Amino acid sequence: MWWVAHDRHGSFTAQSIHGQALHIDPTAEMVIPRFAPHPLAANAHLPTSMPVFRALGQPLMRHPGMSFS
Repeated sequence: MWWVAHDRHGSFTAQSIHGQALHIDPTAEMVIPRFAPHPLAANAHLPTSMPVFRALGQPLMRHPGMSFS
């Protein structure tokens, strides 16, 4: 399922029912894959993941061209 954040970064996230996610923040030029083997199907992880995804993008916004690799 795709979730559009409607934030100033234009970010959006794809999330599966078993915890996998792909977060894309075009403004921060950031993509975060999340691999998770949750045994129970649920869609409850997005509210806790989105603040973390946004926080990871903040250093990239302050320092353009910065890489974590």
